Amino acid sequence: MQAKGATGAILFTGGKDSVYTLHLLKTQIPISRVKAIIINPSLPYPNPHAKNMKVVREIAKLLGIDPVVVGPEKVEEAMVEAARGSEVLAAGDIYLLDHARWLESIARKAGVPTVYEPLFNRDTRKLIEELTGWGLEFTVIGVGSREYRSLIGMHVTRETLPQFLKEADRLGIDPMGEFAEYHTLVNKVPGHQWRITYKITGVREEKGWLYATVTHRIERSV
Repeated sequence: MQAKGATGAILFTGGKDSVYTLHLLKTQIPISRVKAIIINPSLPYPNPHAKNMKVVREIAKLLGIDPVVVGPEKVEEAMVEAARGSEVLAAGDIYLLDHARWLESIARKAGVPTVYEPLFNRDTRKLIEELTGWGLEFTVIGVGSREYRSLIGMHVTRETLPQFLKEADRLGIDPMGEFAEYHTLVNKVPGHQWRITYKITGVREEKGWLYATVTHRIERSV
């Protein structure tokens, strides 16, 4: 698709979807450099990632990608500028067709020839089993309703996934949280010699949304 050494850009949140998309981007497309576009605030409701922006930027750096924060003003224009010069623009949409079409519009305006959406239309239960089976770990830092508060702080791994899915089924939500039921930050990414531990310092509510603010500790291994 692209020549070796190509550059790319990815919509990045530090959560499970964007980090797994990054992994697929690097393994399925011969690409050497990736820019992490972090949109602030990026959502019409309180954004748990934006509330913990310092951690999101640090995750990007730990993954070896260059973080670029756009917004909160003139987000689309800033997105186009940030994506310009890339040969592929990636995101972790699954069922959100309107967002995928918006990404295609950004790519056209920026002159990016390829939009990469490797999770699109995947079965979300199989997908969460796939990414945790790979070894990705994440923590829930925000939920879209008081009814989902039990998810906040859950650390999801290969071993704890059955418990998480049981709770997701009880709440009647999509396993991947594709309809904004919950948001995450990653703890561990296979192939990287670090792990992040989060401590929730508070849970706040805005516009019916609950989000956690966190402190974090990075543990490195050899």
